[in-house]
Amino acid sequence: MASLVVVPGSVEFLDNLTISGEQDSINVEQIAFENICSDGEEQAIFDLDIRKKTGCSINGYKNTQGDYIVNPDFYCYTKKF
Repeated sequence: MASLVVVPGSVEFLDNLTISGEQDSINVEQIAFENICSDGEEQAIFDLDIRKKTGCSINGYKNTQGDYIVNPDFYCYTKKF
């Protein structure tokens, strides 16, 4: 991830993500498993239907081993730590 930050286009992109208070601003948030799977059941990202319900996209996922998965596959399962 650090190598991406040194690329000027990436720096500009990240700067745009941090703008707040504007109508078209972009928010990046971390959401806990319990907030997505309130019943505690593991589900595929596809089955969560987050994009349709909220308009949000999942750009990354931290798996049970603590590894970050960037742009996870729709069929990647959410798992509780």
